[in-house]
Amino acid sequence: MRFHIAGLGAVGSLLAFHLRRSLDIKHQIFLIHRTKQAAIDARYAGGLLSVENDGTTLTATGFQHFALDTFARNPEPKIFRKPLKPGRPPVVTEPPAPARPWDAIDSLFVTTKAHSVVDVVRALSPLLSKKSTIVLLGNGMGVYEHLIHELYQNPYERPNFILGVNTHGAWRKDRWKVVHAGVGRLQFGIVPDSAPAPRDFEKDGLTLDNILNDPSDPDALRYLNLRNTIAALQNAEDLVPTWKPIVDIEIEMQRKVVTNSIINPLTALLGCRNGDVFELESGLRIMRAICAEAEAVFAPQFYAETRGPSGPLEAKQKTIDDWLRDGFSPDLTRRALERLCLQVARGTANNFSSMLVDMRNGAPTEIEYTNGYLMNLGVTYDVPMPATAMLLNLIKLRSAIPDQSRL
Repeated sequence: MRFHIAGLGAVGSLLAFHLRRSLDIKHQIFLIHRTKQAAIDARYAGGLLSVENDGTTLTATGFQHFALDTFARNPEPKIFRKPLKPGRPPVVTEPPAPARPWDAIDSLFVTTKAHSVVDVVRALSPLLSKKSTIVLLGNGMGVYEHLIHELYQNPYERPNFILGVNTHGAWRKDRWKVVHAGVGRLQFGIVPDSAPAPRDFEKDGLTLDNILNDPSDPDALRYLNLRNTIAALQNAEDLVPTWKPIVDIEIEMQRKVVTNSIINPLTALLGCRNGDVFELESGLRIMRAICAEAEAVFAPQFYAETRGPSGPLEAKQKTIDDWLRDGFSPDLTRRALERLCLQVARGTANNFSSMLVDMRNGAPTEIEYTNGYLMNLGVTYDVPMPATAMLLNLIKLRSAIPDQSRL
């Protein structure tokens, strides 16, 4: 089987390292670099990845390194003709090729920044089909919906999708080495299938047999790569893989988008580590305000999904206790979100957020998929989001105005 990983930052490299160490060498792992030069540099460096954890460094090899445009061009193998000999027809031979990056993609892990996902998948789309599986492991929310709208509106030709939430702490020490700074979990769930015949992947619990238990099934090939991708994730035990129902994964994503909508922009604006943002009451007030806004918008979203068009109005007429009795997740209440923010800030106290790093490097941020996502929900369900909007606008301003201290 061929596993492709696009997005070779800390999370993508950590994932690639553990997949390589847990999978049989017969399974190929292609690492997709942004540029041709980056892929060449990786090959010259030995094509290896190292992970440091608690002072111990381990190394994995056996990766195939290619640039994104290698796949986009979908090249054909070159044909060489041997010199003609008198009285004999020409003999056509092909040069040996241990890796064919332009073959169909079985499983694609996307760990790029949220704003790059659509462009990356679009570039690889000639090699993707309804038999492929795409695993989305980035930050933010709304990425899957954006991808479906842009590339896969036809459900009959849509690949299988897995959504994941990573809580491991990791950072790049150098180009080929990642520090695994904090052990978390890699939680994932399967997006429900819609065509040609909907499958209930959670019918009898989360088991591989629910994906494919009959090789004679006429749709077996459509789900084979999905099954193998889940198995590969489960085998990467050091990442603490946790397979959950997709509704639980969506709640985990909602919780993470709230923490990312508070800690990331605050650290990016203040130029500080994660552990500094809630040291003063002013930081706590901002955090509480955004958690309250998130609770207020998640409730009508829940009611809309469970009660239909009249749900959001019904939600506004109820109290938090009513919401909880009706099935609203207690993990999405403002108090639970506040506790989570404090927990994340403490657990990653010495880390610099990805948004701060992006701003210092002059790179685009993921603010539209964190605060922007919450803002869009506010517009949809007529919920005011002033604190969330303030951080969104400040990040946009900070990104647009040159840092005067560096001039």
